[in-house]
Amino acid sequence: MEHNNRFRTLADAVNTLQRAGYTDELLLNEHGLQKGGKPLDPADFRIDSFHRFEGPSDPADMSIVYAVSSERLGIKGLLIGAYGASAKGTTLLSFAGIGSETLDFVADRSTVKQGKLTPGTRIPIVAAEELVERMPDYVLLLVWNFADEILRQQDEYRRRGGRFIVPIPAVTVV
Repeated sequence: MEHNNRFRTLADAVNTLQRAGYTDELLLNEHGLQKGGKPLDPADFRIDSFHRFEGPSDPADMSIVYAVSSERLGIKGLLIGAYGASAKGTTLLSFAGIGSETLDFVADRSTVKQGKLTPGTRIPIVAAEELVERMPDYVLLLVWNFADEILRQQDEYRRRGGRFIVPIPAVTVV
């Protein structure tokens, strides 16, 4: 697996990876991982590279993107979810240039936020329970200050192999 820090923003990484062939449209929904409506087995995929970067003036402005592929299926794509539709998370997404072209959804426990879109970035907000239904390989944790609590709440997602990317104070994958 390749690790590369040459990108200024997640959007830069996504654009470059798309030019490198990671263009397959992958979708996570209540029916699982899909491409063109056809179900896919996540076990067929591997992480080819990940790209971590931070904002130019604040080391706390960090994010990460993973490029995934399935040699057997001939698929290369990018798929990232997020947890926590908070103001600080929306600020991080906006600063890093992350929007609905990169993230398929943001999960949140607040029923007031579910069914709406994140401000500015317009990413759909879904119920936290959808993490287990959709099972993205990685979820960007946008409410890093509640990491311990959310990791406990999402024990089933983690037990099934899901992992969280905690961007602050240093990027960690748990």
